[in-house]
Amino acid sequence: MRSVLGVVLLLIAAFCAWRSGREWKSFWKGRSKPLLADVTTQDLASIPTEWPLNKKRWPRPRPEGEPPMEPPLAAAYGRLAARVQFVSTMAAEVLLVVGGAWLGLTLKELWGDYRRSSDEQTRRRIAEGSPSWRLPSLSLQELAHFLPVILITVGVMALVIAKWYGEAQKCYEEAAKDDVRESVAAATQSAPPRGVRAFLRRLAS
Repeated sequence: MRSVLGVVLLLIAAFCAWRSGREWKSFWKGRSKPLLADVTTQDLASIPTEWPLNKKRWPRPRPEGEPPMEPPLAAAYGRLAARVQFVSTMAAEVLLVVGGAWLGLTLKELWGDYRRSSDEQTRRRIAEGSPSWRLPSLSLQELAHFLPVILITVGVMALVIAKWYGEAQKCYEEAAKDDVRESVAAATQSAPPRGVRAFLRRLAS
């Protein structure tokens, strides 16, 4: 049984090595080319744009195949997205600072607790004759070392979420500016011409 499992693992490793070799050759050939080589404007237009937020809670300002969002509504969504981005950024900064400081203070004790726990688990397994693959039992003090890493991970996730809301805010602001552009264009078309040229035109007519 072990020999069969070893052969299967060897075949999987050989396949992974073969695929990685092919990918490395492809990367090495294209490393001197631009990232968007042989890409036309039609290809770029056909690429679907990814909306970073939930479409039901945060609808897109310009959905495909549907009328665009009203500019006042887009401006309101933009303000909400900016608020959520601010809260997510502040939470991420607090989590990263607290998690980093906590990890720095307990980093010296982390290795000592790990070595002591590993030695205790090894002696217990030898004494009880339990299999080597048995999961170790961790104490509360050892589990507490994972909390700074969890805080840092959550902080990084909050930064990513803040970036998503920042991108959505820009899209909402661009959609809200359409109302201003339309009003300016309408006012420019309806306003009578002024200046010397306009006076000369009226005289010529």
